[in-house]
Amino acid sequence: MDGKVALVTGANRGIGLETTAELARRGAIVLMCCRNQTRAEAAKAKILEWYGEGQPEVKSRNVASPEMAAILTPVKPEQLSIIRLNLCSSKSITSCANILCEVDATIDILINNAGIMACSYATTEDGIESQMGVNFLGHYHLTTLLLPCLLRSEYPARIVTISSVAQKPGQIPEELNMPKETYSPLQAYRNSKLATLILAKQLASYLDKQNIMSVSCHPGVVKTLIWRGKYKYFKDLGKPWMKSPWEGTQTTLYCVLATDLTNGGYYKNSKVKTCNPLADDTQVCERLWKWAEETTGVQFTKLLRGITNEPDESEASSHDQSEDQAGGDTDEDDDTDKEEDNDEESAEDSE
Repeated sequence: MDGKVALVTGANRGIGLETTAELARRGAIVLMCCRNQTRAEAAKAKILEWYGEGQPEVKSRNVASPEMAAILTPVKPEQLSIIRLNLCSSKSITSCANILCEVDATIDILINNAGIMACSYATTEDGIESQMGVNFLGHYHLTTLLLPCLLRSEYPARIVTISSVAQKPGQIPEELNMPKETYSPLQAYRNSKLATLILAKQLASYLDKQNIMSVSCHPGVVKTLIWRGKYKYFKDLGKPWMKSPWEGTQTTLYCVLATDLTNGGYYKNSKVKTCNPLADDTQVCERLWKWAEETTGVQFTKLLRGITNEPDESEASSHDQSEDQAGGDTDEDDDTDKEEDNDEESAEDSE
């Protein structure tokens, strides 16, 4: 991964911290997008303490095999850059993206990692229920604004979005901005993780022709600070079988590094798995996408067409019809020969 540029949201704790470290150990330059500058600086210092030049455990800490140790390299301070990002704020998301777009930055790997889980009712700065706002809408907004950076990649750029096995009982209700009166912390989490899964699938569809792959993954049940408050006892009970944050990042790394990735796939334990059938329901996906465009005021398809100079599908259809009408003689028999082709972090961990 020498020279590749990766952006990781929620890079200062848990899975995000370990993902950042593992990408840097493989030679990547990592943009650590975090809400809190102080905690981000502490996370950077921790990575350098673990894996910086001259540290004794560079080749022995969290190494899967001797073969892997041979390709890992010490992390240099200049490989880690911090950018402030608060996914609860559209202003912060726009500012983060502008910082990168204004200098014509290139992003080869985007990891939509930050998230919150089953928290008490709250809203983002823009008035959206916080779990849907952070886990799905914030990442939709950020990814859309970073399209120019992703499209500059010389490689097949990759977008890896962290979903969860919790997406299976998730729903995409008519009221996507769940009101306080009917708020269920766990169901709101499930819905938001289904929405992130749909985000990954939709991105794969829209960007298939643009040399960009998009997948989602379930990291597993991981021992991080996501298990706080009333859910802390789950962490205490589950410690014997929970994954460590380093173990939890392995499927993310697989999605970054694998050469035979399935575009739009949902990965668990580094294998493609079946997911909630709603993620393949065209009407459901289109409704969610329309809501995201209207709520953020950022139209993905319009922005993509503007960058790639692709015509609007409706305009192209009208143009084709005009050509058919003006085309003169046609072979009416032509048609007779054709066949018809028909697991994150808590509110503070999203820093």
